[in-house]
Amino acid sequence: MGQIVPSNVTDIFSNTMYPIFCQERQTEDFKQIYTRYIGLVCFVFFPCMVLLSTISFPLIDILLGDNWLDCASYMKILCIAYMFDPLMRLNAMIPTIMGETTTTLKCEMVKKVVAVTILVVATSHSVLVVCYGIVLYSLIDIIISTKFNKIYMGITICGIFLSIKNALIVSIIQFAVISFVVSEINNPFLSILVAVILSLIIVLLTAVLLRFKELGFLVNFVRNKILRKTC
Repeated sequence: MGQIVPSNVTDIFSNTMYPIFCQERQTEDFKQIYTRYIGLVCFVFFPCMVLLSTISFPLIDILLGDNWLDCASYMKILCIAYMFDPLMRLNAMIPTIMGETTTTLKCEMVKKVVAVTILVVATSHSVLVVCYGIVLYSLIDIIISTKFNKIYMGITICGIFLSIKNALIVSIIQFAVISFVVSEINNPFLSILVAVILSLIIVLLTAVLLRFKELGFLVNFVRNKILRKTC
């Protein structure tokens, strides 16, 4: 579940934005459009994966029963790892968008060497270490892709993380609060319901109080969609 949700959602984002990025790749605003988009995607996606991570135990309990609760620890970690999936895939698209398929090949070869190395080291320990290895690989993947993309866009690692800092701030607050609340509620159904409601409140309240621009982008996007349907 930790991988199915992000992979499907990311495919939707990628398929939607690929033609737009191809159209804007030669413009001066391409860098700004790209960084704004990844910030918006992560602002929506990170809280969803954090929510899934924090309710992993009650969710497994409801779906599979008490005997499978050990799997919840793995799901909790993997949800954090795969929440970076949209950023990883969007980064991987840039060389192809720019028509540099050779760069794509080189980048993927480097990432595969890193992935195999982490896998070999992690599998010699435990499944839990493998899960943490996937988290580590996700971060390294972003770093490697950004290094290659810097040639075309001039975006640094710091620039990428500055673009998603608001999503990270919301996610950290959400993770701390929801983890504590869920641990204090014994009923799995109630804990999931409370977690969902609190997550919405935390995301919206934090975005409003700290004046995150992503919230304005989302409001305008939804408003435009509604206006198009009514016209």
